[in-house]
Amino acid sequence: MTKLIQPSMAGGEVSPALGARVDLAKRAVAVELAENFVGRVTGGMESRAGQKYVARCKDSTTDVRIIEFEFSTTQTFVLEFGDQYMRVHSDGGQILDSSSAATITGATQANPVVVTTSAAHGYSNGDEIFLSGVVGMTEINGRNFKVANVTGTTFELQDLNASNVDGTGYTAYSSGGTTYTIYEITTPYATADLFEIRYAQTGDIMNLTHPDYAPRELVRVANDSWTLSELAFSPQQAFPTALTAEARTTIDSQAITGITQADPAVVTTASHGWEDGDIVHITGVVGMTELNNAMFEISGKTGTTFELLNVDTGQNVDSTSFTAYTSGGIAELAVEPRQYTITAVNDDTGEESLHSCDALNIPISNITQADPCVITTTGGHGLRSLDEIEIEAVSGMTELTEGR
Repeated sequence: MTKLIQPSMAGGEVSPALGARVDLAKRAVAVELAENFVGRVTGGMESRAGQKYVARCKDSTTDVRIIEFEFSTTQTFVLEFGDQYMRVHSDGGQILDSSSAATITGATQANPVVVTTSAAHGYSNGDEIFLSGVVGMTEINGRNFKVANVTGTTFELQDLNASNVDGTGYTAYSSGGTTYTIYEITTPYATADLFEIRYAQTGDIMNLTHPDYAPRELVRVANDSWTLSELAFSPQQAFPTALTAEARTTIDSQAITGITQADPAVVTTASHGWEDGDIVHITGVVGMTELNNAMFEISGKTGTTFELLNVDTGQNVDSTSFTAYTSGGIAELAVEPRQYTITAVNDDTGEESLHSCDALNIPISNITQADPCVITTTGGHGLRSLDEIEIEAVSGMTELTEGR
């Protein structure tokens, strides 16, 4: 029989897929199966640590969930989540509520045991407490009880199943002792929802999420002081104050007094003050109607005239074949149109999620079959030239539906 010497098992357990990888150095110091063993960096293996009974959960008849909370290698906690509560365990015991401490001055050898405190204890029937430090009746030390028949400074002891604790066979109370309630905070999570909680921890803060609950932040202030609050999604910077707004509703427009039949067309107005590259919208021209309801770029401007360029191609607008100008017309300087940005598209409906877009629903009462079509609304629409709109839910003239 072949004997092999394996000098180290520091590689721990490897998967079967690596079993034949004799070319890997780590395989020579690994094992195929290490059940209930922990590999040590020094080369050996040792049995894993066992488990120790620490405490019973608050209600052993229902499900609870255990979540680890590790601040450091020396500050670790086990969080017990039950039906709308959370308890904390650490260093092999439950975290007790230091603010609930009451000094014991007596404990009767009776059935049930009656405990007397030096001052009002503030407990209620059914509270779970922990006793320690009693001299004489040491049988009640280091145990959890429920309290019953409380008065201002006394209470009876019951076990966690709500049965009376018979102290007739216990050693007589001599002195000392302290009692605490078990530290606990209220949570919104019902028993049925505990195992859908997702969590992530950084330092003393743990964020908890659940599909049916608002996200929450769990914070350890001290071992017996924890807070659980809804996350506030708000900017950290201060909101601006002392804001002012100035309404600018004046439309920069000029009356047209002439348009040439030329290449390019030259428009004459009063002194306009516009610059080459500005965009104008022309309406109301009599005669040369080919220019109405269209946008043009200004070029070759003078104090009272400007040439027209096609806004899409940048080419001169050749009006030699247009109808001769007769009268009228308005040239309006175009303002920057409202812009929107698509931030997301629904996979199922294809609907776009718009960012920074005005949301104003204006009911339509009529649309003409004309060039251009004219839309009539049921009330004042408040729109201005060059505003961008989207048309929806039109009956009949469906060609316009979902158009911008």
